[in-house]
Amino acid sequence: MTAKDVIAKGKAVRLELTEKSVHAIRYELKAAAKKKAQAKKTTKTKTVSAKAPTSTPTGVEDLRRAAASEIALSRAISILQEQQNVVRAVLGA
Repeated sequence: MTAKDVIAKGKAVRLELTEKSVHAIRYELKAAAKKKAQAKKTTKTKTVSAKAPTSTPTGVEDLRRAAASEIALSRAISILQEQQNVVRAVLGA
């Protein structure tokens, strides 16, 4: 949509816009989107350095605990299923 189209639609809803203001707004939106994308990109490439344990858990520690819990849970379920099969075999079910 051209700046002139934006101005026309703005006039329809009683907004006073100029071509310069439309271009300035678009520039600011693009700059904000670029900055947000850059911030997202840099957070993905951050490296985690070895630190002494702190009293408050970090996101990495929470993920590690969740993964360990998931592994333990799946192992526990596997053991329970094996025991269930043994009991069924004894009962003849």
